[in-house]
Amino acid sequence: MLPIFLFSGYYFLAALVGVLYALTDKLITKIEDNTNKNLVDVFGQQARFVWILKDNIEIEIPFDALKNGDIVVVNAGESIPVDGTIIQGTASIDQHILTGESQPAEKGIGDQVLAVTVVIEGHIHVQAEKAGEQTVAAQIGQILTNTTDFREFVRLQGLEDANKMVPLRLLLTGLAL
Repeated sequence: MLPIFLFSGYYFLAALVGVLYALTDKLITKIEDNTNKNLVDVFGQQARFVWILKDNIEIEIPFDALKNGDIVVVNAGESIPVDGTIIQGTASIDQHILTGESQPAEKGIGDQVLAVTVVIEGHIHVQAEKAGEQTVAAQIGQILTNTTDFREFVRLQGLEDANKMVPLRLLLTGLAL
């Protein structure tokens, strides 16, 4: 479309189309980058340290030291660091980040909880069944990251193919003129 405007003498329209295309491309790139940054690290919101129950004593350990079988203590306002089962206490848990539920879920002894969800109200002890990269949240993050990586690969492949066609298009345009 741009060459048509140029050859027809509509220089202002050609310049306007070029500027709008560049701005749109920049905006789309910025939005994709922000989305990718938000998806890359599911555990970016996790605390560096968590409380576990060991010999009936609460001990603070580094998040990276959590393992399956630990009993994690989670208070109101804290994010649950593991997938597991509540073995003591009750809580109102905001799961919208994973499930999309608009209302907090009431959970008690024997209920399953997922990492990255937030305890709104209550106090629970969670027996860790999956920690770190094994959690549902980490797996969802990995799938989303792989999806965006694949989409980026396909987009770049399309741009490369389009760039290879430019000389042919210029030649055909020259012959047509």
